[in-house]
Amino acid sequence: MIPVKVGELRQIKKSETGIPDLPGVYKWWCTKETLQYFINEIASFSRTTGKAFTLNCNDIEEQIEHKFFEKYGHELYCFYVGKADSNHGLRDRIISNHIKGNVNGSTLRKSIYSLKFGDFDSHNETHKNNDRGYVNEILDAVYIEWQDYPQAQVHENEIREINSHLRIFNIDSGDLNDAKYPFDAELRHCILNNLSEARRKH
Repeated sequence: MIPVKVGELRQIKKSETGIPDLPGVYKWWCTKETLQYFINEIASFSRTTGKAFTLNCNDIEEQIEHKFFEKYGHELYCFYVGKADSNHGLRDRIISNHIKGNVNGSTLRKSIYSLKFGDFDSHNETHKNNDRGYVNEILDAVYIEWQDYPQAQVHENEIREINSHLRIFNIDSGDLNDAKYPFDAELRHCILNNLSEARRKH
């Protein structure tokens, strides 16, 4: 399917989004400019790695899944893969947790938030405003696609997608396999360390 702009999904009723209430896998996409922004933010946390970490998206472009979409007139880059089980379904997971949710219910929102603001405190009004403002602004500019699967096939398809390319926000998944990854494992661990540093930042 063609990825849908998240900002458009936010403006309509959940029942009218076309997202099925079924288990499945979803993929988040962004423009090259947004990808470079993410990489710049991740690379700014180099204290954990003990060495300078600079990276241009051109350096890893071949490792990231990207496609040209005629509808949008440019390429999009996949930066995160997730799954929805039968107890919630794709519609609930995508809309309620990610798009209209908060940092506490979405690993993706937490990662994006932490790059700018560090730890999230759900009792802090400033933090909640930053989540609703900054994170929503980022998400509204990206794209998402989904594919439903029988529950028994969800996990294997998510892992297949995660391990097929570099997904910069899936870096800390326990299901990543260095031996299967089509890019330097040192790079993956460097990104992981920097994301972890961002989440601990105060």
